[in-house]
Amino acid sequence: MRRHLPACAIALLISGIAVALIGLIGDSRNAVMNVGIIMGLVAVPGIVAASVDRAHHIFDDQLATSHRAGYELALDHVARGLLDAPAPPNPGRR
Repeated sequence: MRRHLPACAIALLISGIAVALIGLIGDSRNAVMNVGIIMGLVAVPGIVAASVDRAHHIFDDQLATSHRAGYELALDHVARGLLDAPAPPNPGRR
């Protein structure tokens, strides 16, 4: 579905725009133009879903790079002593 959704949604949007323009140019403005507009509106959720899916898709090399960077950062923090909890402050005498 990941490969077919963007192609189907874009094809539906383009055909909806074409049908709406044909309805606008032709004599039967209301029926054909309304069908084209509805086709275009039906295509919008598919385009949005495909765009969100593509934006959230992480490739294996990107995941490995981020994992390696996190590991190096953790090693750096350990080397600097940043992961040790600081001692609580001494309240002193009252």
